[in-house]
Amino acid sequence: MDANRIQKQAADALLDRGLRYEVSGEKITLRALRYGTLLLICSEVAASGLTLKAIKEGEKNVFDFFSRYGELVLRCIAIAEINNRDVLDEEAVSRRVQFYKDNLSALQVYELFAQVINLSGIQTFTTTIRFLLTTKEANLSPRTEEGS
Repeated sequence: MDANRIQKQAADALLDRGLRYEVSGEKITLRALRYGTLLLICSEVAASGLTLKAIKEGEKNVFDFFSRYGELVLRCIAIAEINNRDVLDEEAVSRRVQFYKDNLSALQVYELFAQVINLSGIQTFTTTIRFLLTTKEANLSPRTEEGS
């Protein structure tokens, strides 16, 4: 077998299996987000005004972060865990949010939210967009004003 093909199969298996956590005897599994799930999470985050900078700074002051964005974070984790439009409705999200409130610590919730961010690819996407905009605006060729 080709080495690249084996690596791809291994990566696909990990994505399909997802990240599993056990909390109070119940398993939480976060898998690669479907595009519709990602859109729903992004719309909720955008409506709240939460930024990647605020998420990174939230680790320094978890209590302040959760007083502002706690309910949103729990909803995003619930949406990511469900990750299936056939069963994704307000009632299902509310049940998961209540479970998290009853069973998780603030740091556990923060860690799960960080995993949701990682699974979404948002950080990679924004880094790539920033890089593309920078290289488009910058003249990388010393020969001419227009580039090479």
